[in-house]
Amino acid sequence: MPPPFDLEEYAREGTMRDSERKVPSERPTEPAPVELESNTRLRTHAPTSVAHLGTAELRAALGDEFFEGNYATALAMADELVSRRPDDASAKDYGDECRRMLEKQFLHRIGGSVVRVPVLAIPLRELSAHKLDHKAGFVISRIDGELSIEGLLDVGAMPRLDALRIVADLVEAGVLRLKGQE
Repeated sequence: MPPPFDLEEYAREGTMRDSERKVPSERPTEPAPVELESNTRLRTHAPTSVAHLGTAELRAALGDEFFEGNYATALAMADELVSRRPDDASAKDYGDECRRMLEKQFLHRIGGSVVRVPVLAIPLRELSAHKLDHKAGFVISRIDGELSIEGLLDVGAMPRLDALRIVADLVEAGVLRLKGQE
C-alpha cells in the first residue's frame, strides 16, 4: 500500500531552498545539523564549527581528529582547509582518506557489500513511527526490491557518503533489510 503522500515530492521539497533546486556538490560539505526528531544521523563524533580556527590550528586539529578516528569531523576540517586554499594537496589527501574510511565504516555496518539489494522490512504504514527526515524518505522512495545498494547510490541525488550513511542507519533501525538477511 503506497503512503498517502508522494515520497518523491516530499524529498524534493526538503532539498529545495528559495524555491530553487540546488545541484548537489561532488565534494561533501559541512554535515547537516542534528535534528532531534530524526533517527538517521551519523553516529560518530559530531563535527564542530571550524571556521573560527586559524589555518595552522585547523591543520593541527585535523591531524588529531583523523588519527583519533573521528573521520566526519576530520572531513569537515579538511574541506574547510581546501576551501581556504584550493591547492592544498595535504588537505585534499586527508579529505579523500576520510571519505574512504567513512565509506568503509558504513559498508561494515551493512555487511560489507554494495551488491546486496535493500527491501523494506516494515509495512509502509509504519514508516511514520520512525520519524525519518526527507533524505531518508527519498532513499526509501527508490527502494524497489531489485535495485542494489550500488545502483541506489548511483541514482540518488545526494552525495554517495550521505546516501550510504542513510542506508546503513535504516538497516540498523530495522526499516530496511538486505535480501538474504533474514
